[in-house]
Amino acid sequence: MKFSPIKLRLIREGHGLSQTDVASRSLGLLKRCTISKWETGATRPTLDNFLLICKILCVTPNNLVDIEPHGTPVGLTGAAKPAAP
Repeated sequence: MKFSPIKLRLIREGHGLSQTDVASRSLGLLKRCTISKWETGATRPTLDNFLLICKILCVTPNNLVDIEPHGTPVGLTGAAKPAAP
């Protein structure tokens, strides 16, 4: 699975929260500039921070990741090479 910066921004904005609001709700564990970097794709959250942001936004982890059609996680699409004839 691949973290989705776009989904993070859309969900945050859908809740009417600024990046500063989200950082404040983290009780000092996150900074506004960190959330900005996640939303621009410059960096990705650690697992602990990913779970924290899910809790702050009241969403499941599945809401913040991209999944390709048919359930294949993005970035894990490497198909096996066909057998040699």
